[in-house]
Amino acid sequence: MSVEKAAPVVSIRADCNAEIGYGHIMRSLTVARSLGRNGAARARFIMTADSDATPVETQGLEVVRLSPGQTGVEDITDHADPGDGPLLLDSYDISTKDLERLRKDGFCIAMFDDGCRLENYPCDVVVDSAPDAASLPYRGLPETRFCLGSEYFPLRPEFANQSRAETARTPVRTIVVTFGGSDSYDATMRVLEVLADIGGDFEIVAILGPGYDGHAEQAGKHDRRVRVLRNVIDMAAVFGSADIAVSG
Repeated sequence: MSVEKAAPVVSIRADCNAEIGYGHIMRSLTVARSLGRNGAARARFIMTADSDATPVETQGLEVVRLSPGQTGVEDITDHADPGDGPLLLDSYDISTKDLERLRKDGFCIAMFDDGCRLENYPCDVVVDSAPDAASLPYRGLPETRFCLGSEYFPLRPEFANQSRAETARTPVRTIVVTFGGSDSYDATMRVLEVLADIGGDFEIVAILGPGYDGHAEQAGKHDRRVRVLRNVIDMAAVFGSADIAVSG
């Protein structure tokens, strides 16, 4: 009698809140959703006590909380085992020594990084999807696979499936303004102030993330063209209806 082998569990270490933003969790979540759709693996997110788990839980995925003050690799190993499956790390708290320890413990490790932060990457896979990533001095083990450049960007399916206009639409009717999940410098409001000085019959859609606490919601009181959206699920649909996007 054959016994069906259970799908591996990918333990994902990533956080999000108003202070650190939502970029780490969103790209890791894109990978988790892809693994789930293909039936290749089940994702388990390991997050700090002060992280906003809403984006993960909304997708019906498992969240394991670290205790208050815990961020180190010894805390990761309290919730993950090499026999479960690989680790996916997307955290600036991870150091080269941490990677060495996790590898010594027997983990298969994939890691998102930005800008070659570490001197060495002793892990199995490193992904940096910035356009210039291939020119950076990444170093690792002989077997480390470096996935560098925009072709490795973890694009959400809703964007990947969008048709693309070959030319810009004129006249401009809709401008989208968004600066991510938190926008601690309130760049959104600064852009809205600039647009307020530009005359024209166009709509301005300001998309505010779950960690946003700036003043953009007041902009509609002074400029009737401004429409504010919070916690948008289908970003691709909003972008698809726009003529210009100001984004960061």
